[in-house]
Amino acid sequence: MKNSVYFILLLPFLCFAQNRTPRAKIDSIFKSYEYQIINPGFIHNKTLNILIGDVLNQFLPSAKISTQRLSFILDDEDNSFSLMGNFDPRFSKTSYQSFIASAGLKLKGEPSGSFYNFKDSIWAENIGAQIKITWFVPGTLSKNADQNLRTILKDYREKAIKNQVLETLEAKSITDKEILELIASQEAEYILKNDLYVYMRKYWFTIQGYIPLTKSSKTFTNTPNASMLSKHQFEAWDASISGNAFFKFKNISFSASISSRIYQNNNILTKTVKKRTFTTFDVSPEEQPALTQTDTYYYGNYEEFTSGQVKAEGAFLVNELVGLSAAIEQNFWNGYDALNWKLGIPLNLKNKDGESSIAFELQWREFNKQHYLGISVGKAFGKFLN
Repeated sequence: MKNSVYFILLLPFLCFAQNRTPRAKIDSIFKSYEYQIINPGFIHNKTLNILIGDVLNQFLPSAKISTQRLSFILDDEDNSFSLMGNFDPRFSKTSYQSFIASAGLKLKGEPSGSFYNFKDSIWAENIGAQIKITWFVPGTLSKNADQNLRTILKDYREKAIKNQVLETLEAKSITDKEILELIASQEAEYILKNDLYVYMRKYWFTIQGYIPLTKSSKTFTNTPNASMLSKHQFEAWDASISGNAFFKFKNISFSASISSRIYQNNNILTKTVKKRTFTTFDVSPEEQPALTQTDTYYYGNYEEFTSGQVKAEGAFLVNELVGLSAAIEQNFWNGYDALNWKLGIPLNLKNKDGESSIAFELQWREFNKQHYLGISVGKAFGKFLN
């Protein structure tokens, strides 16, 4: 009986302590978040990483870089489909995101015609591994000189985000990591919706390589009746290095890149050799010719060589929606010196939360003095590596 009385007396204090524990934990996490904003900064690294990642997604078909966990790109430039996974090598997930390692698969179609001509390709012969290392120079978010953005964001965290976290905790348990991600994502959304910046800028450098996992095989003939055939296998490796940047103002954003590339080439890719259809006839007993077989081969001599390339590309978007893009590339080495160019109309679509969802680029390009219309598509998935 005595123990029951003690329990009844202690019960209000136990309930009070239980209710205080989540609140004390949340206060500690928010104080730690504020402490990690290094003077003279006014924004946390995790928030800045999300803001920059959203801009990168807007230029995904041309910039070909995302800071979300997965991305895919349909690229009209080489009629390819690629699926990439991004990995964050940082030990501290609250530090600035300076490196991203990316790896995935790339499938190439035939390098001819408009849009994607996969129908004549043997897909198993055109698969390769793509590896990419990206180094980010610390980004910048500029604010109005008369605006105390650090105080504005702190007030928003304490009044709005903290209450949202407490409401979430009442419904389910969440980890410290999930709380930090919620703070950063809500803070980034608040900055964008209320235009609490003048401009953002970002620079990065990328080294990437493509390693063929299979060999493509093409049949050639250099005789008028295809009496002599030869098969040639090709491994389309390439490696490149690029310097990139974007600048984002409230109503307009720009991206630019300069790259240098070395790659294995052949006269199929340069379109200097064409396919020709050969028809075989047999003579019937009535001495009438009868069609027995039709085959298509490349007509001429097969040539394979290594080429180099330098390329410059730029794009802009108005109101994060639509804009213009242009690119020019000069190829060189081993007799291949084509000057190719591209003009495009990038289009960025957003989801219901105002985040970039999927990006398109309608393209008109000249390749080896021939003109093509096409489209490139980029889509990122998963959480930001913030």
